[in-house]
Amino acid sequence: MARINEEEFRKYAPGDKDGFRIAPMNPDAYARMLAKIAHAYAVAELGESAFWPKLRRFIRGRPMKALQWIGGDLAVPKPEHRLHDIQWRIQRTGPTNYLVVSLRLFSFIGSPQYHVVVGELARPLDQLPFLEQPLYTIDIQAPVPIPKLVPIEDRLGGTWN
Repeated sequence: MARINEEEFRKYAPGDKDGFRIAPMNPDAYARMLAKIAHAYAVAELGESAFWPKLRRFIRGRPMKALQWIGGDLAVPKPEHRLHDIQWRIQRTGPTNYLVVSLRLFSFIGSPQYHVVVGELARPLDQLPFLEQPLYTIDIQAPVPIPKLVPIEDRLGGTWN
């Protein structure tokens, strides 16, 4: 949700228990946003009838153990010269084929990679010939050169240069 340079952070918060608050955060709202993006992308790419959605109740604001369906990689990939990356794949677990959307928002700043299980395929794979096509990533080029976060005077912060 946020990426910091630990070495720079230690300059301003050298104690073991020191820290600072970057911004208020609501993890459910963030997970709900990821679920909405992934669900909309899956419907746009494969159609509404291609899968049985698993996160519809959560998207509509009802309580759900969403972290069973939404997660991410432990290692954060290096920044790339793209704004966002998104793709889908099929994950087989036993006899069930799940539709998984992987997304990385703001790739150019080294953001995390998330994976959202949007649903279960509604038909066997052999009845969905379009799934045999190679998967792809939508790459949206950043409209400006890759920005760098730089210190502002003696405060921890930054500006776009």
